[in-house]
Amino acid sequence: MNKSWSFESVVVLLALVWMVITAAFSVGYYHGDEHYQIIEFAHQKMTGTPTHQLAWEYEEQIRPALQPTMAYGVFSLLETLSVDDPFLHAFALRCLTAMLAVFAIWFFANSAKQFIQPNLWRPFLIASFFLW
Repeated sequence: MNKSWSFESVVVLLALVWMVITAAFSVGYYHGDEHYQIIEFAHQKMTGTPTHQLAWEYEEQIRPALQPTMAYGVFSLLETLSVDDPFLHAFALRCLTAMLAVFAIWFFANSAKQFIQPNLWRPFLIASFFLW
């Protein structure tokens, strides 16, 4: 059975591949908060690091818990699979972010489709995924 790919499917797939490649070759972080308020808080839940060794935001409870909880879930899953390399942990978080970004862009583009002229849909879709 020969299934032809739709234009939208090709764009989404290319965007996902591009973002995973970007995740693989990204080095470092944009801001210290990525490490100290997300990764380190998730790591504390896994290892039991004394809370007085963490950034002051932990004791003050001024940061949201969603991202550290998601990171903890990813790290726990990877540890279950015997993946304990911190660089692979960071790569997995970047891949998760890529997948969530592709979903969010796709959701936005589909929501806006009714306002886009049919002859502009393809350029709009390409720009939505690749014009950052």
